[in-house]
Amino acid sequence: MKIHPRQGPILLILKHCKGLSQADLVRMMKVSAATIAVSISRLEKMELVKRKRNELNQRANILALTEAGETVAQQMEMNFKAVSKAAIKNIDEKDIELVGLLCSRMIDNMQSSFQHEEVKTDICIKYSNT
Repeated sequence: MKIHPRQGPILLILKHCKGLSQADLVRMMKVSAATIAVSISRLEKMELVKRKRNELNQRANILALTEAGETVAQQMEMNFKAVSKAAIKNIDEKDIELVGLLCSRMIDNMQSSFQHEEVKTDICIKYSNT
């Protein structure tokens, strides 16, 4: 099964944040509604995501992972952890902390330099800490 780079974050977000709509994903990922719609449609065809009627708002759908989607998201997390572990092998803890500090400063610099544009950092930060 081939997961597109834009679909991976969707699976991981849906794994950790239950009860989201497509509009919620648009806001969280800071991409267009069309981009999310295409990705969700493809994930549905792959039987990784399903839409459920929102009990509180009958006009809206809630997105959820299928059992297969949960399995794929779990495997992705395990792969990310293995890659992260391999990347920091034989690197001192202080150096790892320094890299984290430098990355945070670079993100701050980008955000202050591009105040008129939203910098996509919130999701990246969440998954870099796992």
